[in-house]
Amino acid sequence: MTRSRMFAGCVALALAAQLFGACAAARGRFAPQHGHDDGDYTERDESRQGYRLAPGARVELNSVSGHVTVETHAGREVEVHIVRSARSREDLRCREFNVAVTENSLRLDGNDNRGECRNVQVRQTVNMKLPRSVNLEVSSVSGHVTVGGIDGSVRMTSISGHATVREAAGEATFTSISGHVAVNLSRLGGRGVRMSSISGNIEVGLPDNANADWRVSSISGEIVADAPGVTVQKTGPSSYEGRIGSGGTDMTFSSISGNVRFRRAGD
Repeated sequence: MTRSRMFAGCVALALAAQLFGACAAARGRFAPQHGHDDGDYTERDESRQGYRLAPGARVELNSVSGHVTVETHAGREVEVHIVRSARSREDLRCREFNVAVTENSLRLDGNDNRGECRNVQVRQTVNMKLPRSVNLEVSSVSGHVTVGGIDGSVRMTSISGHATVREAAGEATFTSISGHVAVNLSRLGGRGVRMSSISGNIEVGLPDNANADWRVSSISGEIVADAPGVTVQKTGPSSYEGRIGSGGTDMTFSSISGNVRFRRAGD
């Protein structure tokens, strides 16, 4: 074998060794850790239920170990699709959703206070289709929450992910959110917007000709005014206030660990 061929072979072997090492390192970085990967959650079940609600009904969703997605429509029909996964069939018997429904209310609660269920891990994904006219309350969710257009009030509490409302026409309240909050306002309801203890950025989409007074206290980020007619005044080391248009509806923000951005709805 000539020296040039020997040299080429050595280079090829070295490159192959580097590639193998890189692939092995990548597998080590991205391989699921034992006890935490989806492969451990081999038992699975799902349910689909349908209901009808009167206009303005109250819908409550509490204690979900996963993501929540809510689509909305103009009718009265409700669809609830729940997927659960766990390590065993015995675990799946814990954390079943308790459902209470009347014409004017629907409550789904995934909490289970039985002693044998307190340390059981069951993952849940909830997809719902709701009438736009409902008043929606979502609490204690260990994932992202995404909601379509709601004409009633929206309340989210203790969300361990991002909270997104594509269109809100009534009161909007967000408390103890561990991710970002984004809400588009189709109009400013009489009770306004309240957000507190938010660990990410906030984006508020404003409708044309919006009129509101806003205040921000205890913020570690900045105020970004990307919508017309928004004034900003610094009132303290970590507090601001201002006006949108001619003022009116109250919007309050407190204990914010990111930025607050006002923009046009839909931008």
